[in-house]
Amino acid sequence: MRAFAEVVRTGSFTAAAEALGVTPAIISKRVVQLERQTGFSLLHRTTRRVFLSAEGEYHLGRIKALLALYDETFTALRQKPERLEGRVRIKVPSTLGFARLNALLLQFARKHPGIDLEVLLLDGTLNPIVESIDIAITAFPMSFDGVSDETLWPIRRALFASPDYLARHGTIVHPSQLETHRCIVYQPTGPSWPFLGDTGLVHVTVRPWLSSNDMLMLLNAVRQGEGIGLLSHYIATTALQEGQVEVVIPRFNVPDLWVKAMVPAQRLVLPRVRSLLDFIRVQHKQAINDI
Repeated sequence: MRAFAEVVRTGSFTAAAEALGVTPAIISKRVVQLERQTGFSLLHRTTRRVFLSAEGEYHLGRIKALLALYDETFTALRQKPERLEGRVRIKVPSTLGFARLNALLLQFARKHPGIDLEVLLLDGTLNPIVESIDIAITAFPMSFDGVSDETLWPIRRALFASPDYLARHGTIVHPSQLETHRCIVYQPTGPSWPFLGDTGLVHVTVRPWLSSNDMLMLLNAVRQGEGIGLLSHYIATTALQEGQVEVVIPRFNVPDLWVKAMVPAQRLVLPRVRSLLDFIRVQHKQAINDI
């Protein structure tokens, strides 16, 4: 594969042989061997030039990716365990990244100066293979082929409203009453709100008075008495402690969301990716235990 890729890059068997330190005959032999293994011609050859066949053009990107992964893995295997190097691209939800992971990522970067961290604050779920991301942190159940799901931690949720809102609109004792209330909805999870009570799990579809993909904006609306919001506990903790919001219908539990890291299976072998993932898991658990 390397011989084929080098012929494409340089434009000739001779130049490819010089780049790889072998003879043109060896390059030709390796390309022919690859063509026999695949069952089709990868290159068209004339007396003046060499160019890609349709099949060769179709598979060139995949071959380059395999070679890059091989080179990166080989380099990683040669690294000393205490010296991590290279780039790690990590995607985290915007609110979660600010509230919990910001400090952890900075700690990891200080601990491993050879690592170049690229942090993408994005909500929603994406395929980390397609987007060339090493670690994609999400709280949604969607999975992808070739991607390993690494469970991290649960997110506790509850219904919150301000004392002023409840004074104006009345106390709520059952989720079915939400259909007549101003509901503040986190867009990624949608208007179908789950509740676990004595009779089991029930879903209530609410009519969003306000919806956003930014949970801090939703919390602010709840604090100002604009409606009832299904929010994460870690977002609402300070407002709850200060009496700005209170938990609504506490006898009905809202099921946890589980945060997970989606990692392309081929990237898990890289020490820098594995190390960052383990660091986040361990340090986050320690931070929760210290609260």
